[in-house]
Amino acid sequence: MAACNHASIVIDAPMDLVWDMTNDVASWPELFNDYAATEILGAEGDTTRFRVTMRPDERGSSHGWAAERAVDPAKRTARMRQLDGHAFDFMDISWQYVETAGGVELRWVHEFHVSDAMPYDDNAMVALLQKTVPLQLAHIKKQIETAAGRSRPFRVLLRFDVHPGTEERFEQTWLSIAERIGREPANQGQWLMKSTDEEAVYYVVSEWTDATSFRAFELSSEHVENRRRLDEFRRGGSMTSLALVHALTGGAAPVAVG
Repeated sequence: MAACNHASIVIDAPMDLVWDMTNDVASWPELFNDYAATEILGAEGDTTRFRVTMRPDERGSSHGWAAERAVDPAKRTARMRQLDGHAFDFMDISWQYVETAGGVELRWVHEFHVSDAMPYDDNAMVALLQKTVPLQLAHIKKQIETAAGRSRPFRVLLRFDVHPGTEERFEQTWLSIAERIGREPANQGQWLMKSTDEEAVYYVVSEWTDATSFRAFELSSEHVENRRRLDEFRRGGSMTSLALVHALTGGAAPVAVG
């Protein structure tokens, strides 16, 4: 029996750029956020054999695997087969590239069977892939759209109505939380502003590389704790997500020096 998982994402970039970046195996550590290194073992025609070394996990341990990848430029497809994945009896991944009105739809299909020697089964692996693959595809989308000059930041606007008299403590608590959030790889900046029209009302703007990365952080246990720390000050508020459409610089904007 074989298990299967389907996933896809639309990348706003030209087909040739998407194809070239995703099929340059040597540069995959820059494209995939969990690959530390790739080593080309050999190539023949449109088939490349290579070894991937994964980044260390939270325990500091790392592992790798070898694979064979065959591409068909005419059909815009690729198929990868793991050669020594001890966790699987087999693992095949097909890649399809389909031009759409929004760019290129990149489709991944994982077909596999987990080895009976492993402490988890096919269903558990499907559940893991359904959680991790969308994050990986979002990272790839970000890298390619950045290269294409089409990446737009994702912003979140928060309103905090705090209890009068707690403003100073709220500001200090927010600052300590923001310093930690600022270390998130997907966070690009945060701004805390106090209303000049309403008493004890604040606005926070945070900027992220993409919506998927923000949503993953939003659901993390760390951020649940952040919200708990701010709850004692909150008497109301709201959250709105924003996508940048246009950005214009005014005549009074400061001029960069150097």
